[in-house]
Amino acid sequence: MLIYSFFLIPFISDKLDDDYLFNWYRSLYNLFYHQGFRLYHTSASSPLCLQVTVMESCVYWLSWIQNPGEQVFVMHPPADAGALELEEARVLDHINTLQEECHAFLEAPNLVSTVLPHSTSVTGVCSLEQHRRQVLIFSKNRELPVRQVFREADCDVYQFIPVIQYGNLIFKQESGHRRLNELTMDDLKLFVKRLRTVDVIDIHYTTMEWEILSGFLNNGILKFAHQLIFQANMIDRVYGRHPASLRKMYSELRRLEVQGFLLFHSIPCHMSEFLYYQANKGKINALEALYQGVTLFSQVEISLLYDIVM
Repeated sequence: MLIYSFFLIPFISDKLDDDYLFNWYRSLYNLFYHQGFRLYHTSASSPLCLQVTVMESCVYWLSWIQNPGEQVFVMHPPADAGALELEEARVLDHINTLQEECHAFLEAPNLVSTVLPHSTSVTGVCSLEQHRRQVLIFSKNRELPVRQVFREADCDVYQFIPVIQYGNLIFKQESGHRRLNELTMDDLKLFVKRLRTVDVIDIHYTTMEWEILSGFLNNGILKFAHQLIFQANMIDRVYGRHPASLRKMYSELRRLEVQGFLLFHSIPCHMSEFLYYQANKGKINALEALYQGVTLFSQVEISLLYDIVM
């Protein structure tokens, strides 16, 4: 039996029963992480049931969907209790756990030093295949030193300046005599599609990097790329160090995995991290299978849900 949508109506008679609540938590945890279901709607018998109160006899209506698509943003559940230090620990653990190896780094020793002057690390770019020499850089700095490094490696470099206009993300590109062409997200997708393949996409914009990454993930821009360099600022420019902001950042980094990117190198820099990803389209890891495949409820999990509901 294949399950695409799932509707659950739990009745919680006593919020003070820790064992009862933990059984519900474990079941919902399994729905998300093991069965790939995503919660898209919820309501309760009383507004007080959605607050931290001692109100009893609450009924909840939960609507879940499986495999919403890799371009749909999915907010992951909080890290344990969702406290700031727990969210920080989860993000840092994720970006410090490499998922892939690069066996042949690009011989461009100035690449990291141009970005991080005091760094002695090797470059975070894997060797480029000879038939692919397309690099896209998204930065507000027109004279970014890494641009010259890629050109010295015989790459065709295209640089875009991202800006927000009327609430939309626009990309400005130099077009001779300092003229700037303006591309919408759809224009950029068509531009990348015409290139057919892109070796490296470099997002190097310290105040808009998360908006750019989210836009690329939402519109399928990254599926044309084989490597991604992403400068991730872990402090939200509006809310600062906030659990919800860190949770959203973590969710976006996990969405990179869903679209086939594996982290192979990272360089810490104050509250920023330079993250380097390789596309691994041919190897479907466990997380990709969770999103892309249609999974079934095991008999144990069906029994667990049945016992709780009854």
